[in-house]
Amino acid sequence: MMLLQKILLPTDFSRSSEDAVNWAVTLANIFDSEIILVHVLPDDTNLEMAMDTMMLRKTAHNQLNDIRKKIGRNWIKTAEPIIVKGSPFERIVQLADSFDVNLILMGSGEKESGDKFKLGITAEKVIRTSTKPVWVIKQGVLSHIKRILCPVDFSTPSFRALKNAIHLARKFKAELMVLNIVAPVNKNLTGLDLQFATAAKNISKIQHSHYALFLENFDFHDVNWNKETCFGEPFKEILKVISEQNSDLLVMGTTGKTGLNKILIGSVTEKVIREVPRSFITMNTEDVIKLQIEEEIKGLESSLKYGAELLKQGFAKEALAQFKRCIIIDDLFAPAWEGLATTHKRMGDKKGRTTMPEPGKRNS
Repeated sequence: MMLLQKILLPTDFSRSSEDAVNWAVTLANIFDSEIILVHVLPDDTNLEMAMDTMMLRKTAHNQLNDIRKKIGRNWIKTAEPIIVKGSPFERIVQLADSFDVNLILMGSGEKESGDKFKLGITAEKVIRTSTKPVWVIKQGVLSHIKRILCPVDFSTPSFRALKNAIHLARKFKAELMVLNIVAPVNKNLTGLDLQFATAAKNISKIQHSHYALFLENFDFHDVNWNKETCFGEPFKEILKVISEQNSDLLVMGTTGKTGLNKILIGSVTEKVIREVPRSFITMNTEDVIKLQIEEEIKGLESSLKYGAELLKQGFAKEALAQFKRCIIIDDLFAPAWEGLATTHKRMGDKKGRTTMPEPGKRNS
């Protein structure tokens, strides 16, 4: 069972890139992932610059091979490093699509001189233009994951973000906080103070109801989690909670529409990722954790074991298929029926058959 098969690891050999390499090794060890190393050279046509580029290519090749050896010492799969020319963010996004990676993992990059924001230009542009999840490692910050924060606004991207945050929390045995923020009502739109107070109360009540319904869609088993509701400007509240809770990782969905091959990041996400002092993952249309079912699974015991592992990892529907496979082979195989009952209970489904037939009344 593969959950995080491929990690694209762009590096510019900076300090933040070194931290990203170390974390990629940690992730690959946990998920048995393959790391794809890449470095992007400047695309210059000037002859003198072209000669410099040849030297840069040679230097980059040597440095990439050093990184590859480091990765290899941890028994991690990694192919021949890739060196390409062009715009860094464009080539990174292209390669991520070409290799169909689960994740782009990169350092936060170097800030422009005098820039108050904590995110480099390349990292920000990759987030803006990639449909793949992007995990940005802040320099000198992330060494382990004990607390994960996932803000939700009930949108499709935030649904995806929470689903993946749950998988990561379960895998890292980390605490997960799910955060919903009620934005302030614009008093100018309501006029009178009484109307303002009534509108604010009604909005808060409706959002609380939506929050409860939203959370019912998720399987939190084996996860130490809690939910919080804050009131105020969303991006300010997110940054405040990260600081107060000392979160190690932020998982956020991006909000916007695709068009002309670009992603429009929601204003809240944009403000948060530019100022957040922690490492973070942004997600739009694809998952970090993508289940790849093993093709060759034979026999009762192997299917049963695989179904149990799928259920443990939070993939109830896929586990159901494995237990049903066992029952097709032998409809009196009690452990499969037990697994089926547990799975239906986990899914909140009481309609599916979960009792073993009596001997002599086998399924046709």
